[in-house]
Amino acid sequence: MRNEATVLRQFLLYELHTLKGDDELREQLRLIDGVHAVSYQVRGEKVFVFEKLVQLVKQNGHNLASAISLISQATIPATEVVEEWSIFPQPYYRAPDDSGQGQVICHYFFNACLPRKYADSGSCIKDAAGLLLGYHVDGKGDFVYRGQSMVLREPFSLDCLPAQPDWVVPPGECTAVYTHLWNTDFVSGFAPVTKSLFAGVKLAEWEWNHAIAATYAYISYGGCP
Repeated sequence: MRNEATVLRQFLLYELHTLKGDDELREQLRLIDGVHAVSYQVRGEKVFVFEKLVQLVKQNGHNLASAISLISQATIPATEVVEEWSIFPQPYYRAPDDSGQGQVICHYFFNACLPRKYADSGSCIKDAAGLLLGYHVDGKGDFVYRGQSMVLREPFSLDCLPAQPDWVVPPGECTAVYTHLWNTDFVSGFAPVTKSLFAGVKLAEWEWNHAIAATYAYISYGGCP
């Protein structure tokens, strides 16, 4: 038992030393003129990967003088970048499709996916590599952003809002209530949000906040102060 503990301790110390050494190597590489201090950089139809350069310099005996000459070897096909280096084009991510049998590529901020489903990881990686290089995935969607069609994962609708309860206290004359959207005007440009939908959301927020304020005032003061 004691020998096992000693071996484990030596292994952990080795791993910590290796990680510290890698961090120092990264910092040294970033100081070299001509080495781009970014995780990756698109160069034509290939992509420079910083961690690939770190790997190559380590394999070359930690020879920092070789870094510049190794940049070309660290510039690799986009499919390899996605598959072997786990670099995915931002702001996209992979997710299971509705059936759970395939994959889709989704956008973090729009809660939307590209208009294609992938039965295997290879075809998904191929399209992700294209996105990394600046290409678009063809297909019809609910809206287009920067030339890329996208399909909403869930539709924008007032039906998605929870039902408003029957308030015991009516809004009354309580008008000094803050709402986020009341002084905000509709601007077209995002197709899933129409002017009528925006107006409905704006009104719903007003009604909810005024009902809450009226109830609070009634409980606290017996009516609006």
